[in-house]
Amino acid sequence: MSLFRKFFKNKKLIEENRKLKKENIKLQKQLSILKGLPEKFIKIDIEKNNGENVKELCKELCKEIDFEYDLNYNQKIKEKILKFIGIGSCFNYKMGNTSAYYKNGNSMLLIDCGESVFAKLCKLKILNDIEELTILITHLHSDHVGSLSTVIFYAYYALNGVKVNVVYPSKEDIVEKILFLVPSQLYDIYTPEEYSKEVAKYTFKSVLQKHCSDIAAYGYEIVIDGKKIYYSGDTSSIPTEIYNKFLHNEYTEFYQEVSKFQNSAHLYIGDLKRMFKKDRRKDVTCMHLDDDELLKELEKAGFNIPKL
Repeated sequence: MSLFRKFFKNKKLIEENRKLKKENIKLQKQLSILKGLPEKFIKIDIEKNNGENVKELCKELCKEIDFEYDLNYNQKIKEKILKFIGIGSCFNYKMGNTSAYYKNGNSMLLIDCGESVFAKLCKLKILNDIEELTILITHLHSDHVGSLSTVIFYAYYALNGVKVNVVYPSKEDIVEKILFLVPSQLYDIYTPEEYSKEVAKYTFKSVLQKHCSDIAAYGYEIVIDGKKIYYSGDTSSIPTEIYNKFLHNEYTEFYQEVSKFQNSAHLYIGDLKRMFKKDRRKDVTCMHLDDDELLKELEKAGFNIPKL
């Protein structure tokens, strides 16, 4: 090869190397922005030349820090409204009892309060600055109400007289079976409809679910700051009305329990896969998981999993 050709070949390689370095600098800037994400939405600039690499790295980083990266939504990164204390099924002690919460200043909504929830609330110091606490209950199995009484006592005596708002469709049922040893002056109790009208901090609409024949179970449509959320609770199916609303994008967030076991109490993963096409699975956040094997299968199928 002539010296002339070698010169131009080397020059071309140098230029390509410079381009790669520039792309790498842009990528590092984007990732540094992501690591310091504010609570509000931010936008990511995606370059054409190395765009796919940028997208994949951003997605991976977002998974690590519990943010959602949606390429079809103007590259917005948004924080989930609900955060989770645990995502496990009844006997999944590793992931803890399934329970979600929303905090806004010194006000908090807690969904379900199973055996492991109180300890986790204390360990994470979630209740430290709370002055108003609402607890929404899906049903009365112990992995959903096991530490409800303890949280009520703690709120009143350790948090300077915080009186918990307990919300459940049957007030008589929850008092008779769960709260019978808790003095009534420590809490206020409402049906979802009563709470939505009288307190109106959040709006709740109960959805009767198919779970166990000997106990009533409910899911909820929840409105927080004008955003509608579906939270299934324990159920073996998704009501047609709820499913159609999902297909018509009526929910900001959609939370669905799922099981690896095929039974009449919980929604089987095979049925979940059949119901949701691959392009919509990222909009379904799965909870009440049996084990790590189920978690991995759900992630592989394209469903969303809350980060703890």
